[in-house]
Amino acid sequence: MPVKNKKYARKRSQPQISDLKEWIRAFLVALVLLVLFRFFVFDITSISDSSMQSTFLAGDVVLVNKYNYGARMPLRIVPQFIVNAFFTTDSLPLIKQLPYWRFASNRDFQHHDLISFNTPVQHFRPIDQRPKQIRRLVALPGEQIEIHKSKVFINGAKFYESSTIQRNYEVITKNPDRIESLIHLFAIREGGRVKKTDRFIFPFTQNEVDSIRLFEGVKRVNPYRAGASDGLPIVMGKKSEKWTADDFGPVVVPYKGMKINLDSKNPDRYLYHLLHHERRKFIFRNDSVFWNGVHIKEYEFTMDYYFVLGDNRHNTSDSRMWGFVPENHIVGRISAIVFSFNKMAKLKGKVRWDRWMRSLEETGIINQP
Repeated sequence: MPVKNKKYARKRSQPQISDLKEWIRAFLVALVLLVLFRFFVFDITSISDSSMQSTFLAGDVVLVNKYNYGARMPLRIVPQFIVNAFFTTDSLPLIKQLPYWRFASNRDFQHHDLISFNTPVQHFRPIDQRPKQIRRLVALPGEQIEIHKSKVFINGAKFYESSTIQRNYEVITKNPDRIESLIHLFAIREGGRVKKTDRFIFPFTQNEVDSIRLFEGVKRVNPYRAGASDGLPIVMGKKSEKWTADDFGPVVVPYKGMKINLDSKNPDRYLYHLLHHERRKFIFRNDSVFWNGVHIKEYEFTMDYYFVLGDNRHNTSDSRMWGFVPENHIVGRISAIVFSFNKMAKLKGKVRWDRWMRSLEETGIINQP
């Protein structure tokens, strides 16, 4: 009797082990597909700051479409998070970066695209380890961009603006105590009073400004102008020292194959990008430029570049601060809002149901004129 029980138990255990293997195999296949899907098709990212207010709201979770521009291949042999999982020391060198290339695209870059990219700063980090941002694509490779009195011009023509673009305005009141009602009504999260005066600085869309001018207790609403004291980092050469967030350029966005003469003046405009993105270390001697010990008279760019702006124009960091975005930094195009949560609201208003599973057009976000 005991022998029969052992044979029965052995026969019964075999299908159980087989079923377990099938489950493990199915799990591993699903995991691989999920990783491939995330790396090459779609990804999601959350909005945590006000740089794109009111196009996106803090708490929005958006869908990043990677295949539109062609999925970017991994830039390192081994992702840094895998290294960090096995080593705890900070002395380990970052994994060497692979050559950049991406799959074929099914859509060209277009004005007004909302794109996700690795910020072109923190040059000591691998590109895919740099912070990700979302901004609006304003100027394409080869185009000339100029900002004059806060208005954007591309190749001399005024650039169409989405109705969600915000700028700072000076609000002058008859009774400063009434400003609390205005702040509550328009859900203002930034700005404030100017040195205990009757003047306030707040960011608004143009439609909001028209309504605020009619608000009780408001005397005037004037456009805010960024001055030299606001200080932009000098990434476009010495001539850009006097540029501001509202008066910027003109400057031509570099494109792959664009040639510049390397005399004593011309490299200055693009030197920052040549050093940090093209990875070229030039030596300047008098009016001559040397690279790897050889005197050169011109340089040809190896990548396309793009100029991006935040939709909250006076309360953001963008290409005015850290220069053009190289193509190898771009992750994908924002195509929809997946979820949205209001972290500042009480339990009842935590979920913004009207922004769940919506395309940008459905939420009132305008990508194209």
